[in-house]
Amino acid sequence: MSSDEEMPNQEESQNEDLQLAFVTMFEDYKIILDKKMTPPVKSAKDKALKEFTETYNRNTKQNLDAKQVLKKVNNMKRGVTAGTSQDVDITLTDEENQIPFCDDKELMAKLRKKLLLQQINSAAAQEKAAIAQEKAALAVERAAGAVEQFVEDYFARQQASF
Repeated sequence: MSSDEEMPNQEESQNEDLQLAFVTMFEDYKIILDKKMTPPVKSAKDKALKEFTETYNRNTKQNLDAKQVLKKVNNMKRGVTAGTSQDVDITLTDEENQIPFCDDKELMAKLRKKLLLQQINSAAAQEKAAIAQEKAALAVERAAGAVEQFVEDYFARQQASF
């Protein structure tokens, strides 16, 4: 194998490693995926994006800005939604299951891609769960407010009738 043939494989492997690092680090900054634009959420998202960008650049020796990070996230989300469904079951082939250690770069690339998709799907599912939890908390808060208002009105009517 010539050194010309090794270079693309090394670059491809390096790009996959950077992608994996990106997704792994991104799990700690899921607020960036939040669709809400209320001032507190927007502020938290901006802070998280800045912190993520700085940490990622420092750890990977890259020089991405916040806009490039968001573009990368949106491309990954688009790739996941275009190529998979939300109920994706990541299963390894018999060949993949039997390999304790592997020097096969093509197989390792497949495994990295599967892991990447699994992590992205996990992050998306956790984001949806967090949104549902926030909606439920808001509904409970509204219901508690309505009950409180009802009780106040009831006692006010009781006092007025005496």
